[in-house]
Amino acid sequence: MTSGSSGGPHLARFDTRTGTGTVVGVTTTDDELAGGQSPTLYATRLGDSAHRLYDWARSR
Repeated sequence: MTSGSSGGPHLARFDTRTGTGTVVGVTTTDDELAGGQSPTLYATRLGDSAHRLYDWARSR
């Protein structure tokens, strides 16, 4: 991946046939934010709070 990948999803249980999966993280390449060295891609892991926010937004 290159510049512009930030914000892209990290997926679990991705099905190549259907193109579906579960978003479990969001890509970041900022070593200060991610706590590692560039040019490695990192993800901010989404947890229960993100799931509750998604459910709340979906119900609106």
